[in-house]
Amino acid sequence: MKRAKPSQKDVFTVLGDLQKVFSPKKFKRFIDVGQDFRYYDCVRGREFYDAPFPTWPKNMDIVSRANLSLEKPAAEGTLTYKHENFKDEIEKIFSKWK
Repeated sequence: MKRAKPSQKDVFTVLGDLQKVFSPKKFKRFIDVGQDFRYYDCVRGREFYDAPFPTWPKNMDIVSRANLSLEKPAAEGTLTYKHENFKDEIEKIFSKWK
């Protein structure tokens, strides 16, 4: 029975790994910024889904930048969220818990 029930240590490990996924350094892997813009930073949103700790933010704010000048007063670009890669990363974390 003890083997079937995850220990408190396992739960904290999973929560810690989830928090790391939302760090700017790691979350950057799930974002592609194209054309005239470039990735600059990302920040966790202020609202979190219900959990024992503020682990899973409801949104991530992505900051991208472009160089503008008198010769180029506007920029165009795309921001792509690699949802499948993100989902795979989350599945890896939860598979450790099983």
